[in-house]
Amino acid sequence: VSQSRYEDIKIKVVELFNPQEIVTNGDVLSFDFKTETNEYFQIDLIKCYSVNQINFARFYFSYGDLGAILGRFCNYHGVKIGHRGFWIDVYENTMYPDRPLDPTRNIGEILLTTEPSKVCDFLGLDFITYSNGFNVLEDIFRWIMNSKYFVRDIFAELNKDHMTRAKKRFMYMKFLEFIGLDLS
Repeated sequence: VSQSRYEDIKIKVVELFNPQEIVTNGDVLSFDFKTETNEYFQIDLIKCYSVNQINFARFYFSYGDLGAILGRFCNYHGVKIGHRGFWIDVYENTMYPDRPLDPTRNIGEILLTTEPSKVCDFLGLDFITYSNGFNVLEDIFRWIMNSKYFVRDIFAELNKDHMTRAKKRFMYMKFLEFIGLDLS
């Protein structure tokens, strides 16, 4: 989507929904929506480039903060997960191993998959359980903790930005509480 087309979308959102705030973060345009009963909701418009990416975004965003929690420990192990899929970043030292790792020298990425079942298989998570759904938050948390790559302590090391974001998210804070972390 071109920049002018993106601006057209923002104008249309204002025209149709009259939000108090619109926030753009990469491929996501978020805005508030007030119902007739004065309830507020956040609406996210997520740019996807293929049907596979739409399906993966559904996997990533379903069940609240599940995707963000998976993302935290995937990142710790050097892989990335987001609404676009599952990938690894390629850094300058990948091409030139004699150079030290510099996270600011990202030269690209390699998409590994946009198939949720393959991601679950890689992480050691049961895709059938995910597909059947969860009854309570604790079921989601136990499912996440079943990953062979889950490391509790990385959640204790949240930097200021991660902590600020986590404190705004009920499910994320409940997860931290569930794994025995009090980061207040």
